[in-house]
Amino acid sequence: MDSDWTSENTATLGNFTFGFAEAAPNEKDDLPMPGLWLEFESKIPWILHDPQ
Repeated sequence: MDSDWTSENTATLGNFTFGFAEAAPNEKDDLPMPGLWLEFESKIPWILHDPQ
């Protein structure tokens, strides 16, 4: 979904970005009825400890 993320369908809170989309029947994973599609990503720093 991240290719469809825009300022209108996302919310950012700290290091998290949440993306929302409307899922119609048979559009995503053959859902039996309309629903809300939610995806998120988190930016977590990669920290390697230097052995001393």
